[in-house]
Amino acid sequence: MPSVSDRPSVSADPTTFIRLEQDLNGEVIYLPECPPEGCGVCTGDCKTDADCAENLMCWRAEEDRGWDSKLPVPGCDGGQSDSNHRWGHIGYSSYGYCFDPWNNQTYPEQVPPTQTEWEAEEFYFNHDNDAPCCQIFSPFPATQDINVTVPISGSTNISSGSPTYMNTTYIYVIDVSGSTKVDEGNCGDQTGEGWVGDILDCEVLSLEYANDDAIASGQVDLVGLVNFSTTGAIMSDLIEPWKKSNLQRRDEDIIDVLREVYPDAFTNFSAGVELACDLAESPANDNQNTVVIFLSDGLPNRGNSSQTRIQNACNNAIFRTYAITEDASCYKVDPSIYNDDGSNPDTLAKIATYSGGTCEYIPVVSELPEALKRIASTKVLSVHVEVNGVVWDGVDLTYTLDPPFTGPNATDYTGTIDLPVGVHQVCFISTSEITGVLDRQEVCQQIVVMGIDMSPDQTVTTSGPTSFNLTTTLIAPGGTIEPCCDATAFPMTCTTTGGGPNDGMVASTLSNPNDPFSFLLENDGTATGTDIVTCCANMTTGETCGLSEISWQDSPSTTPTDMPSLMPSESQTPSTTAATDAPTNVPTTSPTQAPTLSPTASPTQVPTTSPTGTPTASPTTSPTGTPTTAAPTMPDATNAPSRSPTASPTATPTASPTASPIATPTASPTASPTGTPTVPPTASPTGTAATPAPTSSPTREVRTSLDVFPMSCNYLALPPNTCSSDPQPACRPLRFPAYCPPEESFLDLISARHDYYTADDGAATETDGYWYHELENKLATKMVLNDAGYNVAALYYCSTDMSNGLADFTPPVSNSFVVKAMGMHSDAGVYVLPNGFGGTELLTGQTMTMADVQNALAATGAAEFIVEEYVGDPVAMGDEYKFHMFNGTVGSIIYATNRGTECQCFAELDADWNRIDTNGCVRPGGFTQFQPGSTCPAMDTARGLTVQMKGLDLCSNAPPPDPILLDSLTTTAQAVSEFVGVYMRVDMSVDAAGNVVVGELTPNHTNGRVHCAVMYDSLAGCNNPCALGNLWSQNSGTSPLHGGDATPIPTPLTTVGTDFVDMCNALIAP
Repeated sequence: MPSVSDRPSVSADPTTFIRLEQDLNGEVIYLPECPPEGCGVCTGDCKTDADCAENLMCWRAEEDRGWDSKLPVPGCDGGQSDSNHRWGHIGYSSYGYCFDPWNNQTYPEQVPPTQTEWEAEEFYFNHDNDAPCCQIFSPFPATQDINVTVPISGSTNISSGSPTYMNTTYIYVIDVSGSTKVDEGNCGDQTGEGWVGDILDCEVLSLEYANDDAIASGQVDLVGLVNFSTTGAIMSDLIEPWKKSNLQRRDEDIIDVLREVYPDAFTNFSAGVELACDLAESPANDNQNTVVIFLSDGLPNRGNSSQTRIQNACNNAIFRTYAITEDASCYKVDPSIYNDDGSNPDTLAKIATYSGGTCEYIPVVSELPEALKRIASTKVLSVHVEVNGVVWDGVDLTYTLDPPFTGPNATDYTGTIDLPVGVHQVCFISTSEITGVLDRQEVCQQIVVMGIDMSPDQTVTTSGPTSFNLTTTLIAPGGTIEPCCDATAFPMTCTTTGGGPNDGMVASTLSNPNDPFSFLLENDGTATGTDIVTCCANMTTGETCGLSEISWQDSPSTTPTDMPSLMPSESQTPSTTAATDAPTNVPTTSPTQAPTLSPTASPTQVPTTSPTGTPTASPTTSPTGTPTTAAPTMPDATNAPSRSPTASPTATPTASPTASPIATPTASPTASPTGTPTVPPTASPTGTAATPAPTSSPTREVRTSLDVFPMSCNYLALPPNTCSSDPQPACRPLRFPAYCPPEESFLDLISARHDYYTADDGAATETDGYWYHELENKLATKMVLNDAGYNVAALYYCSTDMSNGLADFTPPVSNSFVVKAMGMHSDAGVYVLPNGFGGTELLTGQTMTMADVQNALAATGAAEFIVEEYVGDPVAMGDEYKFHMFNGTVGSIIYATNRGTECQCFAELDADWNRIDTNGCVRPGGFTQFQPGSTCPAMDTARGLTVQMKGLDLCSNAPPPDPILLDSLTTTAQAVSEFVGVYMRVDMSVDAAGNVVVGELTPNHTNGRVHCAVMYDSLAGCNNPCALGNLWSQNSGTSPLHGGDATPIPTPLTTVGTDFVDMCNALIAP
């Protein structure tokens, strides 16, 4: 902060007369000690006049002067009155303050540079690369399966000036909530409220520094001021940053009013954002650039998302947010926040990201002033290389001056980049920052690495004179070659060796890229052997070659070989021997794909536990002996089928397959079971699962949905049901407060763990030896699981360009993929395109072009996106299975079906596929309470009647999956759980081939807000909402906080890390 001695003063003859009534010089400021140039006017603590700047004296109780320390410091303002809770020294000399005894000092406005002075400091931000528009390289050695090392070089430089004169607006937004009065700084008392060195004091001092530098930059000509706590206030409309209404006031008007802030109440970021955007959109703001400098200790506990306001109604303002204090975070919210709609307020990072800005973490509060001084300076932040739209990790750049650096300065860089055969758009990108506004300079060139494509190896049969037309082409796949490269022709020579009929033949041409060159290989019908043809194209950087072998053979011999061929004969006459083995006495473990040839000899004795997948062609000949007790109705509450085949196969095959499935099982068992297996084996396996083992008792009663969900659902919340699917939505579940003990509250345990590993971005968690927090990153999850051998969707593409990144994406051959914005939750920012761009997006049911998806990505506010393999049906989304896992133990299974349709719904089940969601869902109760006369934790069903799940409906029933599939899902979830070690939700789906695919690992289920696993405790005789929390405690090992013991850190996390670009390069095959 400029001192009094830095600003002009007006001297006068000294006098001993002290004026107590004079124009005020400003609010009192307390500093821990005076700077070397002395304390300024109304600033302390001074001990003697020597502590004060020139022409000032120290107002302090001293007997030799007879000054009354109870009188106000002459010429100094105490700010708000004592009735506004300003205690201590405010305006009085309980401390020593420097003052002007002669009232002769004035403080003129700080003078910004004139336009002439500004123009004299010419601005430049350049990024140069002298390479031509296109360079062509060839692999060396001469083969097309080796990368080419291409040299690169360039320079970037920046001045200390600014690109525009007086064309930027600063809006200062300052957090004045109660948490900012914590003593964590060393910035003195800037507001005179009596707390020395609190967070608020450092915020005020920082904005004073930022304002001084804004004036000196010549770029900022408007500033405004907003404060916020529970609500907000505009403290100053847009004015010039140098404006000073009274020249005897020490501070500019914007800083004068800033010293009037007072800490109190809660923290509501959205209140500050709304008012900042009001100023940004005000008619007074006629500037091209608007930068919002947003300061807070980073713990919002009120408010909602500001994304829509920032992106649609804030005059394109860029938010530069600052998280102050060691406990703050760019990514953290107060864990006590709870909005009725289930949302959280925005973090500082989200607010910045919505606008294209940045969030900076300042753990040491007293360093904030210097951090804000950096905003006005010009900087080169980074230089990087992108290949085909993706940041290229395999680049080794050497700089004469490593970025980031401040201007005026420059750097030259050199390096190499390894590229495979193909056409590559290589861009060299330099990013700068000037007065808080980010800029980017991009220089691109095309680098073509040529390869040779030749006719594949062939075997040619000769029965007389014949020839073969061999083709070779100089190629570079992956894009269109620029015109400056297309016109280049390269000499190509093809030489034949190998001792075949064309040995020694040489053919030459001038070959253009993608222009085939053909020549004939001939045989008069008498020669055999192999012609080995090698074609090489010579370029200035070397040569690239290809090879093809043509084998000449006589007509095939009629002599049989000693070994049978691997392929079937082409004879149309069938063999006379049976092709099948003798029948076995043990049933097959998998069903056949075709029906047996004749009906069974006799019916089975007892009914199956579930209806068959297809109906019988005709009814049974006799009634069953023991009917079931009740006909089944929705929802499905029957026992899961057994996981073993029938005890013995039928004696004879059935005559034909059944026509269509029946809705209910046979009314009674057949008279007697078959006694012998099928005589001849079937020709091919069937496509349905093996019949489960018969049960010994009748099917249990199945209740309707109204019986199953007596109080746990709001039936009125659903629109009229037009679904024909089964299952289908039954009702909207309610959320009941559950009063679990803290050590048994699953949701509280999740929240406590999440707060722990996000408080310092995982540093303490890593110190404890854990790595699971990295699984919040979807790409890290994919990398870790892929390395561990689990089946995950393949990664096709990555980009940080949210506005045009898809332009460089080449869809796979299947034209089936999923686009995902990173850092989002649930299905937000996910676009499922099984039929490519222009097809139906399955989550919304809308047709989406590439432009539609790109626009949707840009609107998410995310910074990165990926494109990955789509696994599932091309018409409808497959079912999803989410396992709550506790170190290998299944807690519950969430089954989601009909996703992306109006009939989507979910069910929560135990490990044996029994419904456990029929008593409603659970939200944290906040304290411990038991049911009267019981050890069972209580649930407040009265309060729960007012809180519904948002947009999620319970399914009418939950048909059990194939037992083999359920086993496979369970086994995979258990293995992944033991690999991670701590509680984790394992999300899986099934691909078209029936393979289990692991999608995501979720350590933070619903942010600790809700779950629907309420299990019946048979010992206590009650419904237990704390069952998952009990499993957490039982399986937490030595760490209840983490929910399990630490496991070895996966190799990719140590060798690759979690940088987005590094992970992409590790996962995408070259």
